[in-house]
Amino acid sequence: MRQPDLINAVVELVASEEPRRSAERTLGLLVRVNRCRAGAIFAIDGGKPKLFVGHSIDQDALDIVQSVWSSNRKTLQGGELVRDDKKDKQRSFAVLPVLVKESFCGLLFLDGVGSRDLPTWRLNDFAPFLRIIGRALQAAAMGIEGPSSTEDTLAWRASLQEDDREQLMRHLEQNEWNIARVARIMGVTRVTIYHRLARFGIRRRKVPKTRPATA
Repeated sequence: MRQPDLINAVVELVASEEPRRSAERTLGLLVRVNRCRAGAIFAIDGGKPKLFVGHSIDQDALDIVQSVWSSNRKTLQGGELVRDDKKDKQRSFAVLPVLVKESFCGLLFLDGVGSRDLPTWRLNDFAPFLRIIGRALQAAAMGIEGPSSTEDTLAWRASLQEDDREQLMRHLEQNEWNIARVARIMGVTRVTIYHRLARFGIRRRKVPKTRPATA
């Protein structure tokens, strides 16, 4: 994953669309950026993955996701990605958990990932994409189709920004307002964090750093 500021700008534009459409476009972007064969987003329905949107997906891929879910359910629900990049396999893939405010709500499947790239993947690298996918899954589950007028669009974007602001503040408070550390956790650059502080009207705080107790 490269050019995090550019990627985040694109993701923020996609986020303002109707939920299913935003999920489709986000998935398409992920497939292209990572040069994948195919990809899919799954909601969890009745304890099982249910296809939400797909990109060049086939039955073998659907079977893989079902098998990975059955074998690694606790791992995925715990927020860890599952990957298979064994050289003796005909296909390499990754299954990533989708969480919103630390609540598990679905899966992202990327198929045909380069075996050289896959071992270096971290969940944080996909944070902006997973955030949009999670919102789309939640909106669909609540029967929200997305904005249908200018007023609805403004309200939709406001709700997305409020979520972003809340997430940023939570990370800042948990990490003593250390910008570099928060940027690493969120999978973005420090420049992006500074831009978001300015956009949300958040004044940077000077927090005394905690020191380990001396004997």
